[in-house]
Amino acid sequence: MRTGDAAPRPLNWWITLAYAAAALLPIALAWFIAGYHEVGLDTPRLDSGDVLAPAIGFRAILEQPWYLTIARLGAPNQLELHDFPVIDTLQLALLWPLRFVVSDWAVLFNLAYLLGFGLIGLVGFAVLRALAVGPALALVIATLFAFLPKRLSVGQSHFSLTQFWQVPLAVLVLVWLCDAERPLWPQQRWRQALRDRRLLVALAACAAVATTSPYYTYFFGLLLGMLGAWAAAEQKRWAPLATAVLLAAWTGVIFAVQLAPSLAYWWLHGANQVAALRNPGEAELYGLKLIQLLMPIEWHRAPALHLVSSHYMLNAPLVNENQAVALGAVGSVGLLGLVGRAVVRRDTRTTPMLTLAMLVCACLLLASVGGLGAMINRWILPTFRVYARISVFIGFAGLAAVALALQHLERRRRWLPWLVAPALLAFGLWDQTAPVDAAQLHATRDHLQATRSFVAQVEAQLPAGAMVLQLPFAHFPEQGKLVNMHDYEHLRPWLLGSRLRWSYPACKGRIEAQWAEQVAQLPVPMLLEKLRDSGFSGIWLDRRGYADQGEDLEGQLRSRVTQPPLVSADGHYSFYVLPPPSSDTRLRDLAQHPLVLQVRSGCYGAETEPQQGVVYWCRRRGQLELANDAAVPRHARLQLLVEAAAPPCAWTLTGALLGQPVQFAQGRGQVDLSLTLPPGRHLLDFTTQCQGEALATDTRNLVWRMRRPTLREQP
Repeated sequence: MRTGDAAPRPLNWWITLAYAAAALLPIALAWFIAGYHEVGLDTPRLDSGDVLAPAIGFRAILEQPWYLTIARLGAPNQLELHDFPVIDTLQLALLWPLRFVVSDWAVLFNLAYLLGFGLIGLVGFAVLRALAVGPALALVIATLFAFLPKRLSVGQSHFSLTQFWQVPLAVLVLVWLCDAERPLWPQQRWRQALRDRRLLVALAACAAVATTSPYYTYFFGLLLGMLGAWAAAEQKRWAPLATAVLLAAWTGVIFAVQLAPSLAYWWLHGANQVAALRNPGEAELYGLKLIQLLMPIEWHRAPALHLVSSHYMLNAPLVNENQAVALGAVGSVGLLGLVGRAVVRRDTRTTPMLTLAMLVCACLLLASVGGLGAMINRWILPTFRVYARISVFIGFAGLAAVALALQHLERRRRWLPWLVAPALLAFGLWDQTAPVDAAQLHATRDHLQATRSFVAQVEAQLPAGAMVLQLPFAHFPEQGKLVNMHDYEHLRPWLLGSRLRWSYPACKGRIEAQWAEQVAQLPVPMLLEKLRDSGFSGIWLDRRGYADQGEDLEGQLRSRVTQPPLVSADGHYSFYVLPPPSSDTRLRDLAQHPLVLQVRSGCYGAETEPQQGVVYWCRRRGQLELANDAAVPRHARLQLLVEAAAPPCAWTLTGALLGQPVQFAQGRGQVDLSLTLPPGRHLLDFTTQCQGEALATDTRNLVWRMRRPTLREQP
């Protein structure tokens, strides 16, 4: 396969200027298109909802070396993010040196987003040049890719997914993989093969993909297999498929290496059963739809096109995150051209255009609603559910196809691309970007400044390091909206302050998260007593999380807390200073570390059945964890009800804490044990030979039910 006839090489200084323009032009355009000229770098594009989650990484590295463990969050413990890293390793590492010159997390966050435009443009330009696209067209197409509508519509909310500079590298590797004339892995000894510069670049590109978004890593691995199989059939030899397998394995190894801190955490504490629990059916809910790829962007500058997009979103089914996948007119033309190229073949050569066409077909086959992705999630791996996110691969392929098609004009009229390029850039930016909402940006800045001022008032009331309980209780991650309180809102006082410890967030599915959840459910008198014993000094209340704006709760707090609350200017937040906490260290130790029964492995997430309480459906083998994180031994009573789905069958519970195994020959019975728990965490293993219950609407392996599991402290 030829990547295009070699064009005359420009002078070195000229091509250097072109690369500089590919990096700087998108940044300069983004300064105005994204509205930074309106409010500067100290205001995120949004300051609520999902945008606050990736902000954790940028705020954390300003006060500590890394972000996976944060001491000022998750009080009275600390936040562990190993189960749900909110930002990718390489994305944050590239910005890490800026922590020495930037002191404001919002500035750092905005710099990361703004510089991302330049990085995407630079990498896209380099990849297009590798495909023998001329400098003018490469610069324009790379810039349009940097302004793919998804990047602006999603913005900083899904930061790692909008920093998609690694996608052009992945596409280049796929094009090289299918090259019949110059195989990516030549037929020679492996030491000689590793001297091939293209192979080394491909390995580096795979590593770059593996250290960024897990979604793009997952898509890349699947596309390697699909394109490798197609190239093997096309070339009638196994080498492309074998090379694809090797590249996928290399990508997987690098991904595992960068995930090493989480892997080590899971080895010590067990896999989290619920932090990122996914339903297989969500693959179709968040699947890709061709019509949305071709649809105008939501807030198009042309009123008629805006009306078309709005009407579809209001009336069509399955409209969610996939509404952000629009490619724009230029990318859509490229997409349709590639689909046609896959159907109509003029010659037998495997050209870059043909490979891009097969790549687009593979993406559509994999990610469309009801496609191969839905099959993978149903029967193999349900973790990656939003297949619409593959649109970035389709977007680059479509834009690259336009560049390759226009490049042919240069053979006839060398001046023509230089004439077409500016018009194409102007039209593409007009079509792919929406007008700046200056009013919204100014409102965001004002709200941020007002909240920062209120947090400063709160911090002035308490000594440094004091602990604050945040109400209402909210799960992390992915709580969803609580009445009028958006997800991740409780991060705001930590982001805007610097002195206090906050109870939110603790990762759901872990023992540490149960403390705040249990305390938040206590009646107010018991709540205040528990907080005093645990060493807490204040209560932060977000009134938007209550249907009655917190009036009932605050009425009870005012009658028991002598100091009147601080209330924010907008009335969203109130803060109560509590009486001095207990100085009894043993009492504080016990209050901060209640006994907790946790499912470590072998069961699905907790469910609640009417009149039956909490129920866990479990598999044949697994572990329960009994936690006593206090410094002294404690007496406890363990109770749970065992119900096999298909009795009779044996069920057994074993562990070092038990004098002898607990066995139920019929698969049903009540576990009721008095135990002494030394400090630490203790495992109990359950096993059963029961058969699972087959349900047409549930693909889980439902073997037995654990009802109402409790671990209570005894005198």
